[in-house]
Amino acid sequence: MEEFLLTREPLDIVRISTALFVRVEEGEWTGILEKEVENFENILKRVLERVPSEDVERRKKLQSFGTGKKLAKRVTTAFEDLCSLSEMEALVIDTEAWYEDANTNLRSLKRDVGRCMTESASYEKTMWERIETELEEINVENLGFDHPICSDVLDIKSEPFTNMPGSVSDIFKEPFRKYKLEQNHDIMEACKEFIQNEESKINIDEVLGNINYGEWLDKPEELQEDPE
Repeated sequence: MEEFLLTREPLDIVRISTALFVRVEEGEWTGILEKEVENFENILKRVLERVPSEDVERRKKLQSFGTGKKLAKRVTTAFEDLCSLSEMEALVIDTEAWYEDANTNLRSLKRDVGRCMTESASYEKTMWERIETELEEINVENLGFDHPICSDVLDIKSEPFTNMPGSVSDIFKEPFRKYKLEQNHDIMEACKEFIQNEESKINIDEVLGNINYGEWLDKPEELQEDPE
């Protein structure tokens, strides 16, 4: 887990939950909350001491996990999520078979890219050709089972786009720009006001103070059927 926090790219997948899952993969998972919280706190401290001073983004990311009670609470939440997934057998990873599934998905992705390449022209065609070239160099074993490519997905924030010029990535994003709404100040302010009003009504200590994991937040007698 220490190397995961220190070196894993892209940074958007470096989370407390994914770091804990690395312990599951490596056979280090204890399943004991207190030990996992203590272990995470100690490893995070060591990693922050090892992060190069020039790696500002990684340091900022790791520091965002918090310290003290805040960090312990977040690790606890991630721990409980992993336990729930484990109970549903959603964490069972076949360390041999996943390579086969990932390679099957990669081949499917290459076919899709090839089809897009034949149906496009000009700069867009050049982009698909570059993506095809980059995909040919991909080895799924170097990516890890949780990489988007292993699920037949192209993610603008990861390979192969991280190895390509920004101008090529911009071409990939262009078709989606028409779906992007311009920021509206009045709507933003109305949303902020609504959220602040709702948050002011919530007393976290009162609502969650006596809640046990796995229980409904609303008592059965308080649940009402929606008339609609």
